[in-house]
Amino acid sequence: MGSKCLLRETEDLYLDEVRGAENVLYDIDGDGFPQLTHLHVQKNTVIQHIINMTKWAACDAFPILESLILRNLMNLEKICHGQLAAGSFNKLEILKVTNCNRLTNLFSLSTARCLLQLRVTEVCCCFNMEAIVIDEDEDSNEEVVEFKRFQRLEELNVDNCISLQEIYQLEGFNVIEAFELRKLSIQSLPSLKHVWRKDPQGVFTFQNLKSVEVSNCDVLKNLFPASIAESLLQLENLTIIKCGVEEIVAKPEDMEPAPFYCFKFPQLTSLKLIELSELRSFYPGTHISEWQKLKCLEVRNCRKVRKFGLEEVHEEGQHSIPIQQPLLLLEKMSPNLEELTLEHKDLIAIQHGQFSFKHFSKLKVLTLSHLQNRSQLFLIGFLKTMHYVETIVVKSSNLEELFSCEGFTLVRNLKLFVVDNLKQIWDEDSRLKLDLQHLETLSVIYCNSLTNIVPSSSSFPNLATLEVSFCEGLVNLITVSAAKTMGQLTKMTVDSCNKMTEIVTSDGDDHTGDEIIFSKLQILELTYLSSLISFCSGNHTFNFPSLENVKVYECLQMKIFSFGVLNTPKLRGIELANQEHWEGNLNATIESSLSMTYFQASKFPELWHGGNQGRLFHNVQSLTVDQCAISDIPVPANLLQFLNKLEKLQVQYCDSAEIVFDLEGLSVDDGHTELLPQLSKLHLANLPMLRHLWNKDPLGILEFNNLRLLHVENCNSLKNIFTWSTALCLMQLEEIKLSNCNTIEEIIEKEGPEEATSSADKMILPSLKLVDLECLPKFSSFYSGSSNLKCLSLKKLSIYECPSMKNVFGTLLRLHRPNTKLRIFTAGVSSTPKLGKLAVYGHWLGSKRHWEGNLNATIEQLYMKCVAFEGYDVQLSNFPMLKEKWHGQFPFKNLKHLRKLVVDDCAFFSNAVAIPSLEELRVEYNTMKDMWSQADFLSGLKGIELTCFSNDSTLLPSYFFQSLPDLEKLVLSDASFEEIIFHEEIISKETRAGLVKLKELKLSKLPRLKHLMDAKLLTVFQYLETLEVLECGRLEILVPSSVSFQNLKTLEEVQSESQMAERTTTQEYYVEDTHTSQTHFQLVLRLPAAAKL
Repeated sequence: MGSKCLLRETEDLYLDEVRGAENVLYDIDGDGFPQLTHLHVQKNTVIQHIINMTKWAACDAFPILESLILRNLMNLEKICHGQLAAGSFNKLEILKVTNCNRLTNLFSLSTARCLLQLRVTEVCCCFNMEAIVIDEDEDSNEEVVEFKRFQRLEELNVDNCISLQEIYQLEGFNVIEAFELRKLSIQSLPSLKHVWRKDPQGVFTFQNLKSVEVSNCDVLKNLFPASIAESLLQLENLTIIKCGVEEIVAKPEDMEPAPFYCFKFPQLTSLKLIELSELRSFYPGTHISEWQKLKCLEVRNCRKVRKFGLEEVHEEGQHSIPIQQPLLLLEKMSPNLEELTLEHKDLIAIQHGQFSFKHFSKLKVLTLSHLQNRSQLFLIGFLKTMHYVETIVVKSSNLEELFSCEGFTLVRNLKLFVVDNLKQIWDEDSRLKLDLQHLETLSVIYCNSLTNIVPSSSSFPNLATLEVSFCEGLVNLITVSAAKTMGQLTKMTVDSCNKMTEIVTSDGDDHTGDEIIFSKLQILELTYLSSLISFCSGNHTFNFPSLENVKVYECLQMKIFSFGVLNTPKLRGIELANQEHWEGNLNATIESSLSMTYFQASKFPELWHGGNQGRLFHNVQSLTVDQCAISDIPVPANLLQFLNKLEKLQVQYCDSAEIVFDLEGLSVDDGHTELLPQLSKLHLANLPMLRHLWNKDPLGILEFNNLRLLHVENCNSLKNIFTWSTALCLMQLEEIKLSNCNTIEEIIEKEGPEEATSSADKMILPSLKLVDLECLPKFSSFYSGSSNLKCLSLKKLSIYECPSMKNVFGTLLRLHRPNTKLRIFTAGVSSTPKLGKLAVYGHWLGSKRHWEGNLNATIEQLYMKCVAFEGYDVQLSNFPMLKEKWHGQFPFKNLKHLRKLVVDDCAFFSNAVAIPSLEELRVEYNTMKDMWSQADFLSGLKGIELTCFSNDSTLLPSYFFQSLPDLEKLVLSDASFEEIIFHEEIISKETRAGLVKLKELKLSKLPRLKHLMDAKLLTVFQYLETLEVLECGRLEILVPSSVSFQNLKTLEEVQSESQMAERTTTQEYYVEDTHTSQTHFQLVLRLPAAAKL
């Protein structure tokens, strides 16, 4: 009860997120808020109506309310529901509705009759709004009477209502009325078709309208009916931007248009028509438009309309309007025009004499838009005639250079906005010193290709304001020489130039120690400069006698203001991160408030290699040295002593660097001890010339006592990384990764005799947990010395493409190539107390764990188990260790996938073991002749090659063929016998049946073989498909004429070059279809002259 009494007397009420109220008037106060003058309701998802007369007794609601503001009422359906009492809303002057998406209109006609004092209406982001006022009763005839209630509306703003199609409905009115509307603003109404649906023909006038602004109305074809346009005698501002407008004034649709219209805008001072791609004319019929007070004219990116024109004068002296009317007749424009926008096509028209600028003698501001590189040719001559222009604005253009040294004498203000590809504003002509003496304001925004603002030789004695923002190509703002001339500068702002490292930079001349005085600079703002290190990196004296306001925000790399003497007598604080700070002077304040923890040298090469900025880096924790263009030494000696907090160092892409750390001039005696004490991560990458980490013994100076991670990649001149003495300090090293280093041979260089003696019992790498070695073609061992190694924490080793490896240690072994020469852990004594099993991963081995008592023995055994590889041919001479392991120790079960075996120079191959998968065998005859009785271990062979026969003739026992039931290929090579015979007299039927599968016979390098005469052997020839005879120089008769080749497809005989040279004649023998039933082709056999077929 008490709250209702309080609300009854309330004058200002602000309801924010009120819960449980669907109707403000009914649920909160039932008396109609008799004393309320201001009501603001926002952020509610429940309220459906502000007033619901169907639930409330009839009485005046909000009788003296002056302003009603509704925002973010997501469920609001109507402001007023039901019939209002006559005294409701009579005093309402201001109505603002924002983001009420269920609202389809503001008022009904019955509600509108109460709005006697409404002056300002704003509607924004009501996406379902279809009309401002609707007639809920289709049979009502009150429209004429009630619409008069809006005559006093002075300001109407409608924004972002995507369903709204019309603003004013003027049909059916026959009483002459003048509306009080003074300002009309329409924005982002994509469905809007009409502001005024039909021409009221003078029944309604808007003679008080002063400002009309329309933007982003895509389907709006015109703005004014002709009769309304004729009445706009008070219009001062007309702006139309990005609309589908084809003409500004529309022809009448329901009546015959007048033969001639004269549109006068005696008070219009500003006309802006921007990006109207469909605009063709001001009015599509015959007309004249007069603009006698026009001061600002901006017509740009309206490609279909002719901008300027002149009246045509006939011989009789009569003036007439050109048939193709321009948008503006120069004779009808004000001679007092002060601001004008021109485009590239306008400059060409001026150059061709289509119109001159004698009408614009009072022009003060010239805007140049959409210029091209060709525009610069016309610009020089044009500016000479515009000597009275004080301000030049260039925007939305594509130029590489803007001005020459001519035609720029009296300009006071220059503003550049979005000029793509602009690399310099002026050329470097020395005469510019005179041309820029009147410049007072220079503003440059969004010019990303610009590399310098002003020429170093220029003088700016009157420059008062310098503003630069969003220029990504600038690394500095002005030179020392230019800065010395800016004695009148009062304000400097630099914003969002991400590559800018300093404001004032050296221009090549020696200005060290010079005093630079900004005598009148009062305001300095440096914001969002992510690479800015300092105001100036040179050792200059800066004097700011008038500086009172300094703002530094989001300049995260800035550690100091300047390095020279600094004088700011009036400064008592600076704004840092939106808070005031002061530590007695400018440098101390910035140093105490900003901390640079990351630094990348390629962004500030002069600063990194400058030699006198070491104190900037004492808080740096992460450092990247890359693209060393100034120096061949990535980390100079003079900076090492300032990097006491450095934790991560990355050196990369320094093509000419042969060392990383310069230690020359540093010594323990001078106090240079234990540098980089916090370094825990070292990453070296893409350093093609790197040979050593340092250029002198680092012992005592740089010892890496806290190094935990070492990564090295693509360093193709590096042979080793650490000396033995340095490695002894790596007590914390946990991880080593090496990849793609073509010359690296070992990680730790072998110690000398003295070191070996002194370090015999020392522990090395006690914390090492992981080693990853990849693509190191010359890498032979982690360490090739003989001293003891103890790896107490070793857990993982990965090896890939390291064919030269001899000594290695690890727990995770990956063998990706069959010739990886892995032998033992180390040549010295090894200790791995935590290692109980060795895990091996490989697609041919699966995943298993192994242990043979110690690391050396386990690795050696794994080597034996990895001899055979699926899909590879194995040649035993490549594995000399098998001589010791073949009898009883060799894991023959791991040969289960073997396909081809070459037994050469292997006297140990005497213990025949069955290899089920073996398909091809090449073996010496003497090795096999004593094993014929065990030949069943070769039962699955499909091909066999017997070599190195020692006897004059070969003896092939019949059971040799019986033990090879699947034999398809037989090769006899490298022998001195003259004929091939069988030991037995008779080939059994079983043997003959097995020989049916023999498809290929090859005789190679048998220099004494004369013939194949053994009839028992020749019986197999009838099944052959391929017969090759290679380098059998004495062969006279290949086969008797009685032999039949039923299946022969290939017959080839080849001699060596020496044998061919000995022969004097060669005969060609042709075997045609005489004894072949399945082959139908011609065979050519080249044999010595003595040979017979």
